[in-house]
Amino acid sequence: PVVPAPLAPAAQSHLAAALIGQCHVTGTQKPGGDISEAEGIHWTFGPNGQFTQHISLGFGMTNDYTYRIEGRNIFTNGAFKAMRVDDWSGQTLKFFLYDITQTYHCTKE
Repeated sequence: PVVPAPLAPAAQSHLAAALIGQCHVTGTQKPGGDISEAEGIHWTFGPNGQFTQHISLGFGMTNDYTYRIEGRNIFTNGAFKAMRVDDWSGQTLKFFLYDITQTYHCTKE
């Protein structure tokens, strides 16, 4: 289940700014497990709530969605309906995907 992940207003603005742009998934991690290398998934967050997912795993597929931020939680109308941002302090963002109970490590481009 999705749980509230509140943020102070100043941190909320910092998170929103850190999301903007493209990142690619470099690793996936199950709870308590090691990070497994990943490639072929790119996410782009736009400043106006646009979210694009591009998958290039033997085939190319690009889908456009929308997103909104509530605290550290991001809600989309895409394949992953809810995710929580656990780290956005550097070039690698960590997203916990509630739908599949995994953490995605994404490197900003």
